Amino acid sequence: MIDEIVIKPNFNFEILFNANLYMTIFSKVSNLILVVFYIIFLFCILIIVSFDDESSTFLKQVLNTSHIYLFLLFPLIILFFIYYSSKKQLSNNYRLKEKFDFIFNEKYFQEKGETFDLKHYWDKILKIKERRNYFLIYHNKRKANIIPKNSFNKTQLADFKLLIKSIDIKSNLKP
Repeated sequence: MIDEIVIKPNFNFEILFNANLYMTIFSKVSNLILVVFYIIFLFCILIIVSFDDESSTFLKQVLNTSHIYLFLLFPLIILFFIYYSSKKQLSNNYRLKEKFDFIFNEKYFQEKGETFDLKHYWDKILKIKERRNYFLIYHNKRKANIIPKNSFNKTQLADFKLLIKSIDIKSNLKP
């Protein structure tokens, strides 16, 4: 294994969007929001079912149609916000605009650019997840660095996986 692995990340919108979508879908906060949304949805259905008299037919029709539209629009609204935040992240993040390197070694991984130099020690890292096109290196439950796989050559990718396996960090690396 090499002492250091140095890569120049290639970020694009697809990788950022997919990583943000993955982190949103599998976060406990978004799951809580979905549970609350579906409880409200079920509450609306119970209200509709409980109306029996003729005087409430207008309210029953409004609730009957509006909850269906809300139910259909809610996932689209979430997707729109993830799409928008990914676009904004790609265009407004100064670190992604300048040239920088990720440097991996046995003690830490480093983000080194023209205007910044950050070291993240492995003992402070929560976990590492491997996805099809990127790795997620979690600092805490809601914040992760996205490392695009297209930034590695084959040797670097194999060395990176060996490095992660040699460090005592929770990870799910593919063979």
